[in-house]
Amino acid sequence: MYVSPYRAGIQSLCLLFLLSVTSQLLNRTEIIADHLEIFRDKRILLIDDKVDDRKQVINYLKPFHADIDEASNGLEAIEMVKQHHYDVLLMNLNMPFLNGYEATEAIRDGKAGILSIDIPIIGHTVDPLYIARAKTEKVGMQGLITKPVQEVDLIKSIGSILNSKYFNSTLAFSGLTVMLVDDTKVIRLPLRWLLEKEMEKKLLSC
Repeated sequence: MYVSPYRAGIQSLCLLFLLSVTSQLLNRTEIIADHLEIFRDKRILLIDDKVDDRKQVINYLKPFHADIDEASNGLEAIEMVKQHHYDVLLMNLNMPFLNGYEATEAIRDGKAGILSIDIPIIGHTVDPLYIARAKTEKVGMQGLITKPVQEVDLIKSIGSILNSKYFNSTLAFSGLTVMLVDDTKVIRLPLRWLLEKEMEKKLLSC
């Protein structure tokens, strides 16, 4: 049966498209499978003033069944970090009331509680990365991804942070002995309580 060159070309393009889509689906499935254990029982705080952007991120993370809380600005995020333990924050950089840079600085300064000073924070922004990267590193963020967020980039970025947190926590508290030296019991007891809570929190997150 005769097939015109035009029709043959269309069929070839369709075949290439189907192969590309199949490859992407297989790659996505593999990435999700590789990160299931890393995301298990983790709690994530998503901070963004754009409801649609939050919905997109939540949809991308659905396969992991992680606990995801939402905040619409930096002020809300600080209050939530005060009340709950989070394994990682995903922070939009440009928000009203208190933007991502200011919120991160406040958390690093202990405004959300002493136990959350070192909580991992990933920035996400519509700004060019070459502009935002230096500023995010200066305020103490551990990662940066672009908006709109790409599913694979999101999974890999959060997964990398969670994986390194697990590794560092395990090493940091393995066989560790701490001596508190102070002649005032009133000071020693709160310090001991804080250290024990921090160690418990880190080890439970492993």
